[in-house]
Amino acid sequence: MRRYLLVTYDFPPSFGGIAAYYKGLVDHFPDGKIAVFTVRREREVDLGVPTFRVWERGISRYYTWYDGMKEIHNQFPFDVILCGNFSVLSYPVFLFHKSFGVPYFLFFHGNDILRVHRNLKLNPLKRLMLFPIFKCTAGVVANSQFTCRLVDRVFPLRRKNTLVLHPGVADEFLGIRGRAAPFSRGTITLLTVARLAWRKGIHIVVKALSLLSGDFPVRYEVVGRGNKAPLEELIRRIGMEGRVTLRGFVGGEELMDIYRNADIFVMPSLYDGARCEVEGFGIAFLEANAFALPVLGSRTGGIPEAVLDGVTGRLVPQDFTEEDVADVLRWMIEHRDESIEMGMHGYERVNRDFSYTKKASELIAFAEDAVECMAK
Repeated sequence: MRRYLLVTYDFPPSFGGIAAYYKGLVDHFPDGKIAVFTVRREREVDLGVPTFRVWERGISRYYTWYDGMKEIHNQFPFDVILCGNFSVLSYPVFLFHKSFGVPYFLFFHGNDILRVHRNLKLNPLKRLMLFPIFKCTAGVVANSQFTCRLVDRVFPLRRKNTLVLHPGVADEFLGIRGRAAPFSRGTITLLTVARLAWRKGIHIVVKALSLLSGDFPVRYEVVGRGNKAPLEELIRRIGMEGRVTLRGFVGGEELMDIYRNADIFVMPSLYDGARCEVEGFGIAFLEANAFALPVLGSRTGGIPEAVLDGVTGRLVPQDFTEEDVADVLRWMIEHRDESIEMGMHGYERVNRDFSYTKKASELIAFAEDAVECMAK
């Protein structure tokens, strides 16, 4: 098996789904077969894998990454580069490929290719720089079929090796004992675990809650980092102070207990055109399914691949309103047996299909085969 270098901005101690995605893959590579090249953070942690870090400064960052790869190659002679962020890091990766012949793979997550698409419209000359990078790649890895279709719109994928590699769930979310027992308590608890960003749809869930509160004893817990002020103002304005709790960041066993005490996971994400942000997949839904929770999402981005409508959860339309969310929540509460069954289907699916052991094996098999074909 070849040796790999993952080059990425997103890696712990950074937070977020992409950092967790790469950490999960790296942790399940065979020992000694992968190293990571990423940015230096103020808080460093021992990650159990060779990790090289660099400070970025201005326009020189391209040369910094390129020179860093040369130095790493002396200590860890890698055979393949996994380029985790297309926009900036693909330039030094491409230059390294041209200088030393090391093949590389490009990863896409949704928001990145949306921004590339926007930037190419604003500056068509960038196409002259980016197309050679795409043309020379050994293959493309996308986190969902949705993202793959976006890439194909910008860089046609014909005759290009392509792998759709959905995110997995961390090992601690597999085979969980003491799963949630939805609808076994008097009050129904809705849960969102996400950044407090507009596109996560938390404000719409708060409004939907106000439509349900007269029919059911419902409360809503939100776990995640971000600016609470806009949500707190909305909660006060519509009189939901006693029903909505903004917990901030929670981790470890405390987060596990929050999942266990919830009844429905809800995150009807939106497309944020101004910021070119969309849910490329939606790992949060799988983490909730890992506790046998039924989930509610939206037909936005890659969410329909994370939430199988009517099987592991329910989806509202892409152009949904708070009334749509309230109607689906009402159905899930009134049809509790069906909702519990969806949660169990989600639990079985997560444990069967979404371990990082399986995801890393898929990536390695794809990359090894693609590089082997290039060598022929």
